[in-house]
Amino acid sequence: MKNVSYAKLYIKWTWTDPSDKDFLKVMVYLDGKFKTNVSKGIKNYNATGLLANTQHTIATRTVDMNGNINMTWTNHTAMTAP
Repeated sequence: MKNVSYAKLYIKWTWTDPSDKDFLKVMVYLDGKFKTNVSKGIKNYNATGLLANTQHTIATRTVDMNGNINMTWTNHTAMTAP
């Protein structure tokens, strides 16, 4: 997972989807709060409405077609531009 932006009011993260045949979606949390589910194939989340020069952490978990949630978190922290 990586930040592909350096802007004052947003952070755009991208990732590589797992290769599991039954992979369905990614659950996205920002600073500890659930934000959305991202469907297989989209591979990014754009956190908008942020304040300049602030640090934010994205945390994700994957879900398969049977509703099984991977218990392993993938996290990344990034800053907005000043």
